[in-house]
Amino acid sequence: MAEGGQVAVQADDEGGAASRMRELEDRVRDLERLLGRKTLAVEMLKEALAVA
Repeated sequence: MAEGGQVAVQADDEGGAASRMRELEDRVRDLERLLGRKTLAVEMLKEALAVA
């Protein structure tokens, strides 16, 4: 009986870890997208400054 409980707890931990991993991957993707936008904005501002 105790072994079954340990297996159930371990399976729950693995599910939680997978969920947390997806959350972190989503966060990284969002941050990479934001970094790309900010980089593009900086490049456009540099070009505008060079023209001015």
